[in-house]
Amino acid sequence: MSIPSPENENAVRLMTVHKSKGLEFPVVIYPFADEDFSKSRDKIWVDLEENDQLVIPKALVDLKNDVKMYGETAQRLFDQKKQEELLDNLNVLYVALTRAEEQLYIITNCKRSKTGTLPNTLAAFFVTYLEDLGRFSDFELNYPFGDVIKVSAEKTDEHLKPIVIKSVEKPIDQSVIKIAKREAIMWDTKQQHAIEKGNLIHELLAEIIAVDDIAFVVKNAVSKGMLSATEETEISEKITEIVQHAELQPFFNKENIIYNERPILHESFKNIKPDRVAISGNKAYIIDYKTGEEQAKYTKQINDYALAIEEMGYEIAKKTLLYIQDDLKIINL
Repeated sequence: MSIPSPENENAVRLMTVHKSKGLEFPVVIYPFADEDFSKSRDKIWVDLEENDQLVIPKALVDLKNDVKMYGETAQRLFDQKKQEELLDNLNVLYVALTRAEEQLYIITNCKRSKTGTLPNTLAAFFVTYLEDLGRFSDFELNYPFGDVIKVSAEKTDEHLKPIVIKSVEKPIDQSVIKIAKREAIMWDTKQQHAIEKGNLIHELLAEIIAVDDIAFVVKNAVSKGMLSATEETEISEKITEIVQHAELQPFFNKENIIYNERPILHESFKNIKPDRVAISGNKAYIIDYKTGEEQAKYTKQINDYALAIEEMGYEIAKKTLLYIQDDLKIINL
């Protein structure tokens, strides 16, 4: 049995970083920002050199430094996999640090070894950042940043009025109570389901260049367990509707150069990471995918993307916010 938690309730919600994607909260606490990502459980296939004892061409080995004993190709594959793991962890870190509207608290722990090296943990990023600023000290435990200024609008729900609970006149019929077995159902509502669906489509669009990629990307998502086989047709049709939409053609034209979720380094703007930028000659087309309600900050966000790309010498041909809902909502700016 479960009760949905109202958004304005003065309470704490516990969730994974992945589950928080697409959501925002006034205060976010990231309590375990020191995960060790060096202990990989992955395995890789490596080619074996011919010898008298082994007659098999390849071997499945653990992804660790010992793979260098299998030759330069194995070492190169190991390095590539480690870089991919690092990128995955940075993407998770990006999501964790961009959920807060007002306050973000990061709780982490990291010390250098006797040789002066940092461990392969997320905490090393925070220590290195503080050292670059000249602020890190072994004796300092708190590092505040920013100004204590309220920037988000007040949320009011006028329709929420006290409800008088009547006296119970008869026992509850247990047969009419449904048990929520999935976390998404536990929290929520139709809105939460729409956000989760939108986030899934958002993630799959990051792997798609043109319409020809849809079938493979969706099938791959099913094989990874990202969606069930029963959802395959629905998700595929929604993505096809987006990719083939007349107003969105420049963004999915395979003749253009497509950059999906590529960070842009800029000294003035933070969190510059457009969902998709299509380049045609000297013209740039920018689109950002959103779920939920329209918000003014999304307009500012895509305008910041445009300013950064203009500084690279491109002409902004189109800026679009796409709200992924049951009915697509396209806002051209």
